[in-house]
Amino acid sequence: MKKSTLLKTVLSLGLISSLASASSHDTSKYYSFDSIKPKHAEVKKDSHADHKAHWGYAGSEGPDYWGDLSPANVDCKIGKRQSPIDIELQSPNFGISDAGIYLDYNDVNLDILNNGHTIQVNISGDNEALINGKKYKLLQFHFHAPSEHTINSNHIPMEAHLVHIAADGELAVIGVLMKEGEANSFIGKIFDNMPTDSHKGHNKVSSAELQVNTNDILPASKEHWHYMGSLTTPPCTQIVEWYLLKEPISISSAQLAQFHKLYNGNARPTLPLNKRVILQK
Repeated sequence: MKKSTLLKTVLSLGLISSLASASSHDTSKYYSFDSIKPKHAEVKKDSHADHKAHWGYAGSEGPDYWGDLSPANVDCKIGKRQSPIDIELQSPNFGISDAGIYLDYNDVNLDILNNGHTIQVNISGDNEALINGKKYKLLQFHFHAPSEHTINSNHIPMEAHLVHIAADGELAVIGVLMKEGEANSFIGKIFDNMPTDSHKGHNKVSSAELQVNTNDILPASKEHWHYMGSLTTPPCTQIVEWYLLKEPISISSAQLAQFHKLYNGNARPTLPLNKRVILQK
């Protein structure tokens, strides 16, 4: 895929180390699976949605059929490095990640898009990241409900994806899991201003008076799971370095309901690991 085509796709989303035991990485402190049950993603009918979208999350345009909707989507059907995946906390086969995540995010004017698949916040200016020794630029972040990645086959209520691109066109996506708890002021700023209509001309909110800094969506810890994967939406291109942060952030039940009014079920099911090794830090 040409770099210009990939960049357009990413902007419209919303888009082996030595083995070590997982026992030294206590992730269970972050999750209570008594209250989080696996569920099949259900898509709510949305009167504002763009029903002419060429792909979706249900029926004949759903994930099972993405690979048949266009020749460009062939990776969705036959790719062996697809995302999302399930993280098994007790797996004995985690590798060790020595990847550093260094972020240089700045304040930007609020620029929110409802693209018919998700709510996306576009990022302008010099918002850069040095991830695993490679320089990237932050393009946008967007949301999925429930989470696309699962923990021990359990969905978390939401997941945010911070999409970065390098000079060579490769992508690094930082995943932020979002559990129910206290209200989140940063998420509130986004959700209180997100457009409810996905039709062109009504699907964008831009404001020079409201600014956001993507640092504010991140948890305190940058401990993560790292693996090679793909875009989780068509064309499912396999050029993504995934960094799924272990520590979730919290959002209130009211904020979750606010997003569900627009999107509830915009999550691709997990795909097989296919001999890939998940690294963790």
